[in-house]
Parts: sequence; structure tokens; C-alpha cells
Amino acid sequence: MTQLANAQNNPYQNPRKCRSPGSRPFVFAVAAALILSVGCARRLGHNVEDIEYISSGALNGHVVVLDGYDVYSAAPGDPPSSQSLERQFDLRGTGVTWGPRGVAHISDEDVFVFNNPREIDELLLTDAQGNPRPAIEITYLGDTPYHTEGLAYVPEGEPRFGGKLLLAAIWFGEAMTTRILVIDRDGVVSDEIALEPPYDENWIGAVEYLPGGELLISQGGDALHRFDLDGNLLAGPTLVEGPGSIEGVAVTEAGYVVAAGYYGGKLPVLGPALEPVDEATLHHDLGEGVSFPLGLTYRPDQDAFVMQHVSLDGFGFVAVEKELGAVQPQFVLDSDVTNLSSLAWIPGDKLFAVLRVGAGELWMVDAAGTVVEKLDLSLYGPLREIDYIPSWDQFVLVSAAEDEQTALHFLDRAGRSVGRMDLGGGEIESILSLAVAETPFGPTFVVADAPEFSTTMAAFDSRGDRLWSRDYREAFNVMHPDSLTAFREGMFTGLAAADSGSSEIVLFHPLMD
Repeated sequence: MTQLANAQNNPYQNPRKCRSPGSRPFVFAVAAALILSVGCARRLGHNVEDIEYISSGALNGHVVVLDGYDVYSAAPGDPPSSQSLERQFDLRGTGVTWGPRGVAHISDEDVFVFNNPREIDELLLTDAQGNPRPAIEITYLGDTPYHTEGLAYVPEGEPRFGGKLLLAAIWFGEAMTTRILVIDRDGVVSDEIALEPPYDENWIGAVEYLPGGELLISQGGDALHRFDLDGNLLAGPTLVEGPGSIEGVAVTEAGYVVAAGYYGGKLPVLGPALEPVDEATLHHDLGEGVSFPLGLTYRPDQDAFVMQHVSLDGFGFVAVEKELGAVQPQFVLDSDVTNLSSLAWIPGDKLFAVLRVGAGELWMVDAAGTVVEKLDLSLYGPLREIDYIPSWDQFVLVSAAEDEQTALHFLDRAGRSVGRMDLGGGEIESILSLAVAETPFGPTFVVADAPEFSTTMAAFDSRGDRLWSRDYREAFNVMHPDSLTAFREGMFTGLAAADSGSSEIVLFHPLMD
């Protein structure tokens, strides 16, 4: 079997593919055949999660924006004037396992702190250039939260919590509960701030400390609230026009506020009383407005990738040229976004198979977005991935049910089981994503393991025998392959991976027929 050398770490070498703006070509070698194969990646949209104003150190006076794995910055002045952000560094190689949700700057040490959503007990640290520093291990007071979001730092000398970090934490149960954790520099949670009802049951997207002992908080919408350090509401809601879902707020030394929404674009500037400041906007333009791709498939008749995504305009499907160039809207599907995850193209019928994970259904959708058939797959438990095998005219399904997370279920076109193949017992512990690659020797099944278990990508033949396996981060420059799809390119079978945490599509050629 053809073996691959590891990807070179420099993603900007040999730009022979993905010539579109914003792509980052990289190189790896197919060593046995002495063939140089080029992969590339392109961000199609934003994943803005937090924003911070830096008041000391190497980036003094900068506003820093966390967007996917990348950190952007601008020095807009104080009061801020209109500026465009530029990429400062990225977090690949720091130990991050998915797109961080919060950033804070410890001014006394000139280091950045990021949370790590797949490692809930850890905070990552870097210097101002993005070089890793020793991580902080969190010791919680009680139950470990399900998820964490915004981060803030309380400077030394403040009347309460000086020198401590503030972290928005979320628990799910019969009702969602949220608290702000107060974390010592050594990682011990020394206190908690519970917001007064009903705010303690609302999502917290952004948290920022205001000098003198107040908090500025967004609860996932387009409004800001002010609370004291005991969680009592002081003012709000104050509506902010422009960013949509506010994920981060930064406060300058003069008291001006910059708000950032998940979908990037324009970051409005507010005065100290949260009044809009005319003609003062930070510009953060990136990609084509395609954020958080939820599924990925390849249409040979269009030579394009089709994916689901979310945006300020709602939920829709888009097609992206195979060279990761032009992006074209396809249709909008009337469905709860949380029910959609995986997508497959049925070329003979020109239909999309859309897996609705929350409802346990598989929808057949035509190219205009009309649902023409619904299959009940609830007997397979919680659903995770679907693909279509053209040569067999069958679906292959991955379930998230316990003891089924390494199995492939084969279904006929009516959704009836016709076989099962377990890929467990080796390197694969929980299949995150799946692609069917048709070869002259029959279908090959490429799976990526969930990164909380391993970062293994492996290919199996139709008997379940392993053909190859690689570390997808080291070999293919893919951080978190939420979705996979295969495509043909001459003698090669190519793969494309979508990383929802960075709204990024990555192309590579690991297979050779």
C-alpha cells in the first residue's frame, strides 16, 4: 500500500492549488511513488468567539479577536477609530483540540489565556506571538461544567478578585444553569458568581470585567447587561446593532466598548454609556459568510462541494467549487439546525440524503430544497453520520449509541438493515466522520476518530481490513474533521474535510488507486 510522509508544517508552500483568496496550501509527499501531492485549506467564514483589549505588553493598545484557531488584532486608538484587523497568530500546535471559546490577557505577565472546549479541565496559555506556555489545570469546586464560553481577567489591585480569571460555565440538566467561575492563577476555582434569576438560566456568550467591580455580559443575543460581582443586575438590556449574536466584548482604558458577533464582519464601537459611536467600526472580513459547516458532500455533476451552514440570514446549503473558489447559495431547508449534521449526494437520483440526528430521520431532498421522502432511522439510536455507496446503491450509517460508535450499518434505499461491519478493536474508538471512496477495487471506507479518543484517520476495504491509518493533524493538517467526503481527481481519490470550529475546508490526497 502507498505510504505517506508527514505533512510539512509550513502551510504556505507551493501554492499550486486552491488559488482563491484566503486559502493556505501545504505539501505532503506520497513517498513510495515519489509523487508530490498538494493539499490546501480555505476558511469560508467566521467563528468569532471572544475579543479582548490589551492594556500592556507587546500588543499594548490592540484589540484582539479570537476567530476559530486564529487570533487577529488591530490598534484602533482610544477612543477607537475605524480599522481593519490583521492575523496575529494561530493556535495550532498549542494543544488546542477544537476552536476555543474565550480569550483573556493576563496583563501582569503579558500572556494570553484560552479555554479548550474538548478539554474542559484545561486553560491554554501563549505569549504575544502565540508560542505555548505551560497550561493551567482547573480544579473545580463541585460538578464539572458541560461547556465553557467567555473569559476575562481581573487586573491586580482591583477591590475584588484581583489577579483572577473569570470563566463563563454552563451546565445542562432539567434546565440549563450558568455561573461565572472565579479561578486563581494556579487553576483553583475559588469562588462563583451566580447571576440573579432568570439570568442564571440563560446562555452566557461573553463576559468582561469593568474597572471598579462590574461585569458586562452578553447572553447569546444582540444585547448587553451590566451586573455587579454578586450577580445583581445593574442595567440592561442594551441592544447593539450590527454583530448579531454577541460572543465577545472588549473595554478600552477610556471606557469604550467593542462588540464582536460570531459571524464577524463589522465590530461596532460603543461609548462608555453603551451609546453607538458613529463612524467607528472595526472591520473583520474573512471568507464568504459560510460559518460552522455542519455537513459536506461532493457533487460530481457540478464538480463542487455542498455543505450545510449557519449565518446571520439563517440556515442554508451552499456549493463551493472544488478548487475552493466561488461559493454559490443552493437552498434553505426548513428544519431545526440542531437536527442536522450529515449530508450525502445520490448521483443517480440527484437527491441529497440529509441526516436529522435529533429526530432520528433521513430526509431525501431534491436540488431545489424540497423534501421528497422521509425515512425513520430511530431504531439505530442517536445518529451521527451518513454516506451513500453508489456501486451498491446503499447507505452507510454511523450511530452514536453506546457500543455502536465503531460500527458501520449498511441500509437499503428504504432504510432497512442489510449488514453491519465493526471497525473497532484497534485504533478507532468513536467514529467522528465518514467518507465512501469508490475505487476500481470496490468501496473504501475512510473514518476519522473523535479527537477526545485519538486523532487517527483510517481507511478500510469492504471486508473491514485496514488499508492505512494516519494521524490526521500531523499528516493532513486537519484539526477537527467534523465531516468528510471523497472525490475523484485523475488517478487519485481525494478527500475533503470540514472543520466547523474554524469554518474551514481542507483538501488532501491520501489515497492512490
